[in-house]
Amino acid sequence: SMHISMVFQILSKEECDIFEMLTGDVSRLVRNLMVDMILATDMAVHGLHLTEFENMIDASDDNRPEMSDPATSKLILQVALHAVDISNPAKDWDYYIKWTDRVLSEFHSQGDQERELGLPISPGFDRLKMTNIKQKAAGQMFFIGVLVKPLYEAFGKLSYVDMDEPMYHLEQNLAHWKQIVEKFDKEEKLKEALALETDAKDVEYSDTESEDEEVEGGASNGAGG
Repeated sequence: SMHISMVFQILSKEECDIFEMLTGDVSRLVRNLMVDMILATDMAVHGLHLTEFENMIDASDDNRPEMSDPATSKLILQVALHAVDISNPAKDWDYYIKWTDRVLSEFHSQGDQERELGLPISPGFDRLKMTNIKQKAAGQMFFIGVLVKPLYEAFGKLSYVDMDEPMYHLEQNLAHWKQIVEKFDKEEKLKEALALETDAKDVEYSDTESEDEEVEGGASNGAGG
């Protein structure tokens, strides 16, 4: 990926090589671990790694997996980095919503370019499918409820990890979105009710006008007779 490529380009500079004291074998081990961890942030492997992590926790004693096992320690590091990568909803609302808008702006810009090039628009990147706050809320509620929260709940099972604060913010932000949806639905129902009331008044006014015209027409005919 671009991130891996950029990291190693930077490390190739003498003044930036923080691993210069490592032996060849250790250096290769660190390099491979970095590659595996960065690739683990890809949402395409989210479900796979979450399942592997949960199975590892269930098979451990007292929720303390054996860190001396290279595969176990790597998986824990991969999940930890991925948890950080998708941690925005686990922050205070004001901070979270600011960065949510920035990320969505970037996604929608990419979606616009994909549309211009005649390419399939990536899921969640089509601004035409997010025209109101309810659609935005739906996307965030899915992201929190289906992706972020289950991962954080699983990671919090580690006996030496405290996830109370991020879980608190996830719950608060999820509740906030639900309130926004409820408010939106109430406002839409009110708009519909007002529109129906307006239509009814228009019909009533139209009927009244017709009756008045009929009365005036009858009076005119009587006067003519």
